[in-house]
Amino acid sequence: MDEWITDEKGDVIVFSLTGYQMARAFEMCAALQLQFSRAESETELRIVQLALTVPQLRALALDLIAAAEMLEKPPAADAPRN
Repeated sequence: MDEWITDEKGDVIVFSLTGYQMARAFEMCAALQLQFSRAESETELRIVQLALTVPQLRALALDLIAAAEMLEKPPAADAPRN
């Protein structure tokens, strides 16, 4: 999945994660609830609920760890900037 949702200027549209929770669901899946707001000033939370299999959970966990490790390192001098 290489396509991102962008605004009219081509900037990627993102929302702030305000919380999450997980629960067992459907015997072999986990339910993941992501809570977010569409704007910093917005008090109403938006929610998306997903069912993830064990392989999906493991892959997501590894990707999140890799993203955290990438962000902890200073960018290369020749890296593109936002």
